[in-house]
Amino acid sequence: MILELWINPTIGLQSGNNDCNWSSFYSGGKIIHSRDVLFMGLNFAVRVATVLIYNNRRDYENRNTEKRTSVGKSLNKMKLFAEYLGRIGRVSIVVEDVSSVELLQVARDVAKIRYIGVTDQDEGWRTQEVHLPAPVHLGNDTSTFTSYGDPQKHIYQLHLNASKSNFSTRFNDTDEESEKWSKSQLNKIRPFHFDCIACGSQLLQSTDFTRFSDMPSEYWRELMDYWHCRKPSIKNTPSEKGIYSSAFNHSLRPILTEILIGKAYFLVLPEAVNNCKVNSDKPGVLVCNECDSIVGAVTKDTLYKLDKWRLVLRDSKGNEDIFRPIDDVLGSLLEYAREQSGRYLLVKSKTKGRKILLWLFNTHIYVTLSNGQTVTNALKILSTKDEEVMQKTLEKHNVDEIAVEEEPYNECLGNLAERNGLLPSSLQLFGPWRVHYMRLFEK
Repeated sequence: MILELWINPTIGLQSGNNDCNWSSFYSGGKIIHSRDVLFMGLNFAVRVATVLIYNNRRDYENRNTEKRTSVGKSLNKMKLFAEYLGRIGRVSIVVEDVSSVELLQVARDVAKIRYIGVTDQDEGWRTQEVHLPAPVHLGNDTSTFTSYGDPQKHIYQLHLNASKSNFSTRFNDTDEESEKWSKSQLNKIRPFHFDCIACGSQLLQSTDFTRFSDMPSEYWRELMDYWHCRKPSIKNTPSEKGIYSSAFNHSLRPILTEILIGKAYFLVLPEAVNNCKVNSDKPGVLVCNECDSIVGAVTKDTLYKLDKWRLVLRDSKGNEDIFRPIDDVLGSLLEYAREQSGRYLLVKSKTKGRKILLWLFNTHIYVTLSNGQTVTNALKILSTKDEEVMQKTLEKHNVDEIAVEEEPYNECLGNLAERNGLLPSSLQLFGPWRVHYMRLFEK
């Protein structure tokens, strides 16, 4: 009867007793003979076997998921770093926290290695694929990892020959990427609109504007020496320093249908902005009409200055894009290096007075980090908050200073700390400086 109930729950015994007659019994008015019971039993057995197989498979998958999770945790203990050294045509790989490591094979930009972790030697060899920052080739040479540095840190290094590539390490190649939401970029994606990033209220609509104009460099006054064979001057004050820049310090003012585009902001006339007002409690602060979130400030020329990182761009195809607060800082550092050949930037928090000194050590770097992420066109940035180091740097080098809002400052610190933590401990410091690999406008 159990067989019948499994096959058809609506079956009921017609014989009037609880004894199952295996020679014949009734099911919905139909006699079931003993020969049919065999098929029912087979059907039942198949169903039971299916359930058991399913449960076993589920348990197996659960066990393997736990095993993969365990392996992942073990992999995270191994720190790895790979860098493309374009000037010498090599790719350097550094592996840390392993007792032994071997290169198994290489296929263009993927290297397969096996290693034994320092903390899990009993589990034997593990294998892992490493995505390299540039294609490589072995040729006829056999490449092996070699130990270097402090033996207690278990550090191994390997150098591979890079294949011929179009990778460039020229500093000026970053010019095209030095600004986001520039005139050329915005003209390509018309129509679009900029909304408040907090509530989505529309602030700027591209159809309301006929012209986008890129602002000049933040250092245009310093560059006047290169623009004029005879600098403008004021009579009777020849010895006064910088008099020409103050006398000709006229501000740029857009027309009603124009947006002036800065590195990290937009300048427009007040009547050109929708859903925006001046905060009644904090004069000079612009807030969204709908949610009262800060979106910018009023300049001394009574223009509305909207911060890019407080906006979200939406185009006609439904695509969205944002401007990271940290890109305000990285863009300033890159612009200072390009325009003034300076490499040091002191970043200060406007509200709390905190500060950190950044040193742009190199540009156009290609690296792979411990989390498997390959960062292309990266900036190698060193940072310090040590007061003594900052003071000595200020005395010896030209250092530019910028003051940023709390959100960009905090995001800058967080991103720098995260990237530094992905490096092997042997590569995290350069003297008193912490090392980071960052990409401008990284998604």
